[in-house]
Amino acid sequence: MVLLSKVALLLILVSAASALRPAASRLELPKNKQKSDSSIPIKKLPSNNNAALSVRGGGAQDLEMAGGAFDWCANLGAPAALVGGAVLATLAETREDMAPKRRDSRRTRLVKQIQRFLLVSAFGLEIISIFATTVTGTMLLAQADRPTGHKGGEEYFSPMGFLQHNHEFEYLTARITFLQGLFNWLVATAMEMAIPKRGEGEAARRMNAFISSSLFSIILLMLSFYNAHMSFYDNYAHMLYVYCKVLFKRFIWTWPIRPMAWLYIPSVIWSVRSGVLAFSTPRDLDNDD
Repeated sequence: MVLLSKVALLLILVSAASALRPAASRLELPKNKQKSDSSIPIKKLPSNNNAALSVRGGGAQDLEMAGGAFDWCANLGAPAALVGGAVLATLAETREDMAPKRRDSRRTRLVKQIQRFLLVSAFGLEIISIFATTVTGTMLLAQADRPTGHKGGEEYFSPMGFLQHNHEFEYLTARITFLQGLFNWLVATAMEMAIPKRGEGEAARRMNAFISSSLFSIILLMLSFYNAHMSFYDNYAHMLYVYCKVLFKRFIWTWPIRPMAWLYIPSVIWSVRSGVLAFSTPRDLDNDD
């Protein structure tokens, strides 16, 4: 528990340092790149003063868009670290109380197991978000030397459009893991408040029910707000659907088979098997303390 608290404090300090650092300056194209780009044909598109043309092989406009996308990655990593630290603190505080007991009813045992799974998954998702934004930001900073976009001749109106068109997997990974980790943490907290504790009076239980229902209402309002401000996708469910398709095509349904697939596919299968065994553990094997 002490170790988890220290790790949570470290994540909060890292996120604070990330939030205080100045935003990255826009990337400028080297002179030799500017000369070489003049001979690269681009697709003529309708004139628009707010649009940027993506040149095959990389161009000045691509670098400007990559700089804005890098700022977005840096800004998303800081709150992800904050949420990850809060999740660790919650896990350390509720680990003993949320352990299934032999005296618990079947419903209470199931809620406790789901609550612990949501907390651990929330921490893992926030770590993935931090990792994805860091790696993607590093890749974007190398845009001038090694263009990573695969859709030249496109018209972009924002850095998000550049990132979504050229790096959709990285874009979706960063957005979904952060938001889903936040939702998992809030749901786990609401479930922990809803479980009755020994020694609590009627007033405490009613207050806990009020807090739990309020958190679920907040989650629904957040999801509604998120869907109303969605870009490139219809809603959050549509974003998850597209992400599953991109993930499947990139890491599973591909040829030649990725070398790491021989490791991560069996690992996922083993994790699913362990989860089924964990949720189906009989009550007799639990402790009464």
